[in-house]
Amino acid sequence: MAHFDDLKPCTYFPGTADKLRAVGWLENGHPFPKGPTSAAFLARLKQLLVSPWAPVDFMGPHFCDLCPPGTRIGCAENLFVPAEDAVLVTPTLIEHYIEAHQYQPPELFIAAVMRCPEMNSTDYHSAINRLYRPDDP
Repeated sequence: MAHFDDLKPCTYFPGTADKLRAVGWLENGHPFPKGPTSAAFLARLKQLLVSPWAPVDFMGPHFCDLCPPGTRIGCAENLFVPAEDAVLVTPTLIEHYIEAHQYQPPELFIAAVMRCPEMNSTDYHSAINRLYRPDDP
């Protein structure tokens, strides 16, 4: 999987580096913050991960290379979370990273998840569209 430092531009999606900020793009060999997260945050994150909206589809999963070979899990989706002045994007592996590897997302992401409107609601799409339009030049 691609690695991006937290809250830096996410260039994984062509033409959108100035519109998206990365969270949880972990890769073996790159240090990441570890620590506890609240049960309320994890519960809300799991709700948003049930059926996340995505502007594009990807063919095939990314696998967690922090796990030993043979036990690696994968994902093929990403979660887009509107924040105050950016859209934060994370692989859906973030749940695994938190639970299995004690990844501690940035406070900005935690706050944005807790404030995020219900996935695919009108409020959600309004918040996303205010900050990010994948078809913009």
